[in-house]
Amino acid sequence: MLPIVSLRPMKSSDTNFVYSTWLKSYRESLFAQSMSNTVYFKEHAAIITKIMESPDTNVTMIVDKDDDDHLYGYVVASVYPTTSVIHFCYVKYNYRRLGLMDNTLQTLHLINTGTPTVVTHIHRNHGFISKRCNLEYNPYLLGEIE
Repeated sequence: MLPIVSLRPMKSSDTNFVYSTWLKSYRESLFAQSMSNTVYFKEHAAIITKIMESPDTNVTMIVDKDDDDHLYGYVVASVYPTTSVIHFCYVKYNYRRLGLMDNTLQTLHLINTGTPTVVTHIHRNHGFISKRCNLEYNPYLLGEIE
């Protein structure tokens, strides 16, 4: 059953959830699989901090409509006049495959806008999602984040 959700900006109380889930989830990516935990967690936490502190970054939380402290997931993205950049998105395991992320990305006008949306972090299921949503993987944009 699809939960009834709403979207809201990230609150300071959400920070640990975002960092923890991003780091743990992305640890399983092809990018990170050959690194030691020491290197990965230290260095990638610094990358996440840089993204999160950028004035161009928006973090949108997917929450229960009646309790905005009940978190289902989030999207970390930057929107520019000519393109959108999704840095990372996450949905809790029990709520995956219900359309929460598709609906959220469409509501935020991050996919199917007529121009490619760039993704700086990809998951194992990127191939399926990228074709359906016109996503282009470009991790090199991380070097341009201020």
